[in-house]
Amino acid sequence: MPFSIIKNLKNVSNIKNYVYMANKSTMLNNPSLPFQILSYQSVKSFLEKFDASSLYSELLLPQGSLFKRFIVCEFPNQDLDTRAGRDHIKSILFSALKFTINTKARNIVLQIDSPVISCSAVSYKRVLEMLKSFLWTHNMNIYLYIPDLPSGLMDLSEKRALDRLIYPSDYPSLSMSNDDQSILLGCYEEEKRDYTMYSMSYELISRKERPLPRKEISILGNILDTDTSFSETLMAIISSKGLKDSMVYNKANIDRRHFSKIRTGEIKVPKKQTVLALAIALELNITETSNLLEKAGYSLSRSLLSDVIIRYYIENENYDIYDINCALFEYDQPLLGSLSD
Repeated sequence: MPFSIIKNLKNVSNIKNYVYMANKSTMLNNPSLPFQILSYQSVKSFLEKFDASSLYSELLLPQGSLFKRFIVCEFPNQDLDTRAGRDHIKSILFSALKFTINTKARNIVLQIDSPVISCSAVSYKRVLEMLKSFLWTHNMNIYLYIPDLPSGLMDLSEKRALDRLIYPSDYPSLSMSNDDQSILLGCYEEEKRDYTMYSMSYELISRKERPLPRKEISILGNILDTDTSFSETLMAIISSKGLKDSMVYNKANIDRRHFSKIRTGEIKVPKKQTVLALAIALELNITETSNLLEKAGYSLSRSLLSDVIIRYYIENENYDIYDINCALFEYDQPLLGSLSD
């Protein structure tokens, strides 16, 4: 099941299937995307096969190509602000992914090249919710290819909060767009007091972690303090919380087979991104997350950008790994879970 977001195709050479969803007008006006690897004649032949009256066209490429198979789907211009529009796009997206599974493809690159989606962070987040619900019930690895998204994938309020945390001496953040900077500059004086209070509260949280209910302290504390292996500790925590394995690896954005190797101890020390993904899925607080990381020989650093971002979401009790990965993607950091091991 893992889901990942990528900005380029350099690291996906092991993926042979490319699902391209676009309006026909977009396809015809941009014949070079994403077909740089094909000759002009191949592109022309491909476009001739793309028929708006049928949902799918499939093109088998030469063996030397980066991708062995393109599956092209028409992506209609629908209003995502309406329930009917969202349902229609969800139906098209799910049909395309199911069609891809039927071709025996389990690892795919997915690109949505449509004005309805590509220019709006809100629209992309709605598509991510659709993909999340699909992956809960289907075994597939999806790389969502987003070559360019000026508005980013984060809500403005979250982006502002993280920028304040990451760039405390440079607020408003210079990494924001000109429009966003203008908005913040306009209310900078008004927010000075709020920012000061935010910084003080964050410092207090950093010095003294949020306390847990007494019952949870006794259960998880005993588990994390025992001299057991990482896999034994992990399974004990899952059992103490009454969770099913499937719920954990789905929430952690980890492949079922990979989770099984961790569970049995075949993988004795998972990568740090995998351990953090499991901590997020188990909704551990900062202290528990740090203890689980120690079991695998890692630590939660205050100087690593990715750790600062993850700490922010844990402290704010947002355990949605898709939200966290959108933030990590925004700051060019390794994603959690996905295909990290």
